[in-house]
Amino acid sequence: SVQAKKYLTQSAVAGGGRHGPASGTGSGSEISGAKGMGQMITTAVLSREYGVVQAGVMLTALFFVAVNLVVDQTYRFLDPRLRAR
Repeated sequence: SVQAKKYLTQSAVAGGGRHGPASGTGSGSEISGAKGMGQMITTAVLSREYGVVQAGVMLTALFFVAVNLVVDQTYRFLDPRLRAR
C-alpha cells in the first residue's frame, strides 16, 4: 500500500511536468504532428486572441483539478485511515 501511494504521487507529479497539457509537447503530439496546448496558448497570446487564451487556460486548469480529484480519491481507496473521515 505504501508503494502504491508512492507510485501514485510520482505519477501525478510527472503528469503535470514536461508532458502536461500546457507544455506544448508530448508523445501524442509528437506522433500525430498536432500542436500542443502550450503552443496554442503561446500563439494566441502573441496574436492577441484573448478568447483563445482564456479557453486554453481554463481547460488546462480543469485538467489539473480533475487529475488532483482522481488522485485524492485514489488515496482514499488505498489508505484505510482516510476512509473513516
